[in-house]
Amino acid sequence: LIFIFFFTLVALFQFLKKYHQGEIWMRVGKKFFIIYFLIGLVSIINGWPGGGQGLTLGNMPFITTKFIVFAFRILILNFILALLLFACWSVGESLTRGLWPEKFRAIDAFIKGKVFTISAGTSLLKGVVFALGFSLLLLIIPFITNKENAISFINPVYQVNIYTSYLPVIEIITSALLEAIITGAGIIFFVVNISYYRFRNKTLSVILSGIASLGAAAITYQPLSLNNFWLDLAFGFLTGCLFAAVYLRYDLLMLLSFIFHTIMITFGFTLFFGQTNFYTGNLITLIISLASIPAIYLVGRIKKQEFVLEDYGVPSHI
Repeated sequence: LIFIFFFTLVALFQFLKKYHQGEIWMRVGKKFFIIYFLIGLVSIINGWPGGGQGLTLGNMPFITTKFIVFAFRILILNFILALLLFACWSVGESLTRGLWPEKFRAIDAFIKGKVFTISAGTSLLKGVVFALGFSLLLLIIPFITNKENAISFINPVYQVNIYTSYLPVIEIITSALLEAIITGAGIIFFVVNISYYRFRNKTLSVILSGIASLGAAAITYQPLSLNNFWLDLAFGFLTGCLFAAVYLRYDLLMLLSFIFHTIMITFGFTLFFGQTNFYTGNLITLIISLASIPAIYLVGRIKKQEFVLEDYGVPSHI
């Protein structure tokens, strides 16, 4: 919570500074705020069966504790994270359009609904390919490290939460969306752009993103959990560095696709072992949603349509 409040204050300070300088577009930022809040609301409602487990507040009945937890998540935490996203996106967008506008070509097409274009389809598919490789790595590592009396034990505790929700597939999709948006379009997007704008050093931007991800790990669904505190920190740092490097090498939509599909695939591994028709149905739905990206890419290649943003305009308050 300390990280959330501190980071939100920093982002809002930068937002107000850019706003008064006439360099902020708020249209997309406001949409992100609403979308994130609504997705978070759906995720919280879907997770009602398992909400509040393991938490006690004095002698209060469990159902009372549960309502308090859900009220806090919806009215305070979810709102603050949506506000953080709004500020981070608005500042990051302002800086990116000046520093490297090419990184916005694919995301602009996506936002404008031009998904079946070469730029959007290519970025989405690259994200899937990277996610497959990273997810397989996360799947293989436990088989190597998880031995009896091992110093570190990889335990995907976050993924088990899907079994305490009404619909596991909804839990997976909303979790993937929330992490992709707040981590990719929020924290990494903000830290990389503002640090590079100030210091003009990509290596420093990558390192700072890794440091920021250590705090972000408390509010996002990490696909890996370790019982060794220092290794857990190292993983959070390296993951943040990896996301920043991907953004700097490719573009924003590719990064969002990478994070989103990593969560989808790693949580899908857990869902695969459900062993009932109900969970199998959820898994099939998940696979169909994953298969949509290659289909989007192929349609874009067949149409051979490129997206061109003719005029983005000036900020609405100017």
